[in-house]
Amino acid sequence: MESLEVVFDLRTEYLNNMLFHDFKLTPDNIISSNFYDKEEERNKEFKDITSFSEFFTIPGTGTITVDKLRLGITLEQLLLLLSFDGESGTVEINFSEIELIEDRIFDKEKV
Repeated sequence: MESLEVVFDLRTEYLNNMLFHDFKLTPDNIISSNFYDKEEERNKEFKDITSFSEFFTIPGTGTITVDKLRLGITLEQLLLLLSFDGESGTVEINFSEIELIEDRIFDKEKV
């Protein structure tokens, strides 16, 4: 099965709104996560970061594996890759194309 990717380009200042308001991420729907804090020189998890907009004022990347995410349709078991240069960056959503297929037929209702 192939993977699909949706990419959002945005300014760092809007990242908290996307993650907490639009995606409604909470520690309860996070399977795993990893962010390297360059200032503290250690790995952190989603639950350890209160402001991603502030965290990514220092260039870096991070990953979040999410159990379920509602974006018009419910996607399950997906990966978010965040990559920011301090001012702007990308949020990539990677998920299996199986999420859009039902009974081996592309489900146009889901898109």
